Amino acid sequence: MEEPRRSGYGRAVPILLALALAGCGPGPEAPANVANVPPPVAGDPQGSGTEERPYVEEPVAGGGTIAGRVILSGEPPPRRRQRVDRDAGACGTHEIESEELVVGSDRGLRWAVVRLEQIARGKPLASLGRARIDNRGCVFVPHVALTAVNAEVELRNSDPVAHTMDAYPRRNTLGLQLAGGGSATTRFEYPEVIHVECQIHKWMSCFLWVCEHPYYAVTGADGRFELADVPPGRYIVRAWAERFDDELAREVTVEPGRRAEVEFEFAIR
Repeated sequence: MEEPRRSGYGRAVPILLALALAGCGPGPEAPANVANVPPPVAGDPQGSGTEERPYVEEPVAGGGTIAGRVILSGEPPPRRRQRVDRDAGACGTHEIESEELVVGSDRGLRWAVVRLEQIARGKPLASLGRARIDNRGCVFVPHVALTAVNAEVELRNSDPVAHTMDAYPRRNTLGLQLAGGGSATTRFEYPEVIHVECQIHKWMSCFLWVCEHPYYAVTGADGRFELADVPPGRYIVRAWAERFDDELAREVTVEPGRRAEVEFEFAIR
């Protein structure tokens, strides 16, 4: 897959707040290599530069939790408004706000993806849940979805007009048209980030992450995320946001049964 297209504000400023382990003593020493990191490359969503290795499902003994927020520093810009120029009966005549950069009242950044890098074993892939992407009001819902490799993905069209779901991934295949009220299912064999668009309604787009392990999360409206049942150990955690060219990375230590808190802060410059 080619790197997902971005209309971003440029590079993310790597402002990362201090890591603390809730309910325990001093956290791990902050790594010296906290910095911008490039987004996922084709066929290697962890950005490791190597081909992915099979993930091993096994019971997690003494698992911990990594939780926190992804936020935006400074005043968020107005959301870009997109003109609806066809199928007014189904899509309306109003302008649709882009979901590229959705910031809550407390600076929480919605639709960011947080994931562990290079985790080899742990809880079942099925714990990611079943992905569903709907066409609703001429908008893809949700804007960002997660699916495990080889898991069934449900594609729906709740609108009365046809939509296409087109993408140009490098390793997987996606290209179909759904009639009004139609549905389909598909699976993706390889991990990558798929940017989905509708060729009929040009303002429509969303992202589907095909995940090689289950330790991925999409932030909610408040920018919060949680990765549960993480085997104890030391990890690199990455945060991706659509409107920024680079990801942010942080090193986190998970202790048995404990909760590690981390906050990522993207800044516009």
